[in-house]
Amino acid sequence: MAYPLDHAVYIRVNGYCIAAIQVSGTEYVEANSPIQLMCNATGRPEPPHSVDWYKDGSVVRSDANGGVIITKKIETRVLVSMLVVKHSRISDSGTYVCRSSNGETGTIVVHVLSGK
Repeated sequence: MAYPLDHAVYIRVNGYCIAAIQVSGTEYVEANSPIQLMCNATGRPEPPHSVDWYKDGSVVRSDANGGVIITKKIETRVLVSMLVVKHSRISDSGTYVCRSSNGETGTIVVHVLSGK
């Protein structure tokens, strides 16, 4: 069973929000269940050009054969990136960071729980 949680970081200049990162997704999951994390990166007048994912300080790369998939799409003024780990392992526990090309970051801590 997964338990999602949202985290958001905003930058304000002269009272106006110009950039934000919101990270949400699976915080607690049983081993072998999927982890799904979502990063929404906004900006004005345009969203950031890209985002990268990190786990415990190391870059996470998409690896379909290894069961890790990262997708990115642009919606209205928002760059949305999904990180999916199809079959989680205890070693997938850790701190995940989404970092946008404009330098903003959002963080979520994932705990993979051992089964019975």
